[in-house]
Amino acid sequence: MILLYNIFIKLYSFGIWFTSFFNPKSKKLKEGRRSIFTNQFPQKKNKRVWVHCASLGEFEQGRPIIELIKSKDPSLEIFLTFFSPSGYEIRKNYQHADFISYLPADSKSNAAKFVDQVNPDLVIFIKYEFWHHFLSTLNTRNIPTYLCSAIFRKEHFEKFLYGSLFKKMVHSFDKIFVQNKASLNILTSNNIHSGILNGDTRIDRVLQIQNEKKYFPIVEKFARNNKVFIVGSSWPKDEAIVIPFINQLKNESWKFIIAPHNIDDKYVSSIQTNLTKKNICFSIATEANISDFDVLIIDNIGMLSSSYQYGDLAYIGGGFGTGIHNTLEPAAFHLPILIGPNYQKFEEANVLVNKGGIFIVNSINDIQSIFDQLLNPTDYQSAVEATKNYIDNNKGATTEIVEEVMKELL
Repeated sequence: MILLYNIFIKLYSFGIWFTSFFNPKSKKLKEGRRSIFTNQFPQKKNKRVWVHCASLGEFEQGRPIIELIKSKDPSLEIFLTFFSPSGYEIRKNYQHADFISYLPADSKSNAAKFVDQVNPDLVIFIKYEFWHHFLSTLNTRNIPTYLCSAIFRKEHFEKFLYGSLFKKMVHSFDKIFVQNKASLNILTSNNIHSGILNGDTRIDRVLQIQNEKKYFPIVEKFARNNKVFIVGSSWPKDEAIVIPFINQLKNESWKFIIAPHNIDDKYVSSIQTNLTKKNICFSIATEANISDFDVLIIDNIGMLSSSYQYGDLAYIGGGFGTGIHNTLEPAAFHLPILIGPNYQKFEEANVLVNKGGIFIVNSINDIQSIFDQLLNPTDYQSAVEATKNYIDNNKGATTEIVEEVMKELL
């Protein structure tokens, strides 16, 4: 099995090299990995925690852990790594990490060399990261290794051939903080007893965003005296049903904010072309003219998470693709949420669908039906309470993890 794994890693690395000639993301990953061992790693002056995130989404789960560690002991060094360019390129200047790097390909020699240079006292992997040689090297050297905000499903351990290696990798972690009871039960059924029911650290992150939210005078004036429906992180298949709904809605008390996943000028222009209601991009809007428009398009990165404060209802994109984007951000502002049908891998979505805070849509008719339902004040308040209660009842995962980290490092 290890032989097959090694072959897969080599083929995957070759695939990155090959696609780098025509794929910008692969090119950045190839170039980033090439410079890993030529970079001058900082000299270790105090105890060091290595935090590894696959990409930007996992970083948002690791971020509250990093920042709480730093607040408790600023002298502790944080070494942050990413697998994906979409995480590294956006957060390569993150102020709370002492050093930021790509993760090298998971070969036995790379793992040994990288761990030698990083020289961590404790390692935290976020959610889904399982790399055999890195985990084996850390385990052999008795370096405490935690997995945080993890979710497990039965099929993880049941896949032919891969299941046995996966189980071995999971066994390598000293502590596994899981998001739900089902994951804990799956670990126990596989004779893995290092699981701790903890929750999702992203909840602490979205509460931090809520408490430290940015104010946007233009958006505030746009929303004033109106109800606002926010469409967050939308993809073409989302917009294919949302934009017709916006166009046909006759209720003039509602305005719309659209924050597409792709903010390329050409893509944003296509959204504007498909809208029949008067619309404007945030980049050219002013307080003087914003009240004249029905739809505001957020054509930048960074505004969406705080913009939910101006909303009354949210649609989160991605549910017609591989999976939904962040529903916890609007939930932190207690908004009822609409999503597409592919949500099953997300714990918060599963719970909130059952509790009545999230609603599944497959068509424009579904959006209209749920919208009409939520115009009823009783139904709307029930959905608000569901999102509020989920956030309130599941906060605090970060504190428990960091307490264990600090005990380990004492």
